[in-house]
Amino acid sequence: MQPIPRFVKPFLFAAAMIFPMIATGCARVRYYDTRYHDYHAWGPDESRAYQEYWAERGKPYREWTDLNEHQQSEYWEWRHAHPYRY
Repeated sequence: MQPIPRFVKPFLFAAAMIFPMIATGCARVRYYDTRYHDYHAWGPDESRAYQEYWAERGKPYREWTDLNEHQQSEYWEWRHAHPYRY
C-alpha cells in the first residue's frame, strides 16, 4: 500500500469535516418565542404561514428580519392561533 502524499491529507481532512454538513442538508434557522417559551424552525411551512399572515392583513409583505421585536411577537401570536394550517 502506498503512503498518501502530504498535500492530499489536508484535503481529506477538510472533506471529512464538511461531508456531515452536506449530508444533513441545509440547517433550519430557529427563532425563540419569548411569550410562549418555545422555538420555531423557519422552513418552507413557516414561510408559507408567514406569507399568509401578511395576506390576511392586507399589508405589503415585509421580510422577517425587517420587523422589530414587537412585530415579530405579533406574528407568533397569530401563528399560535393558527397552528394546524401548515
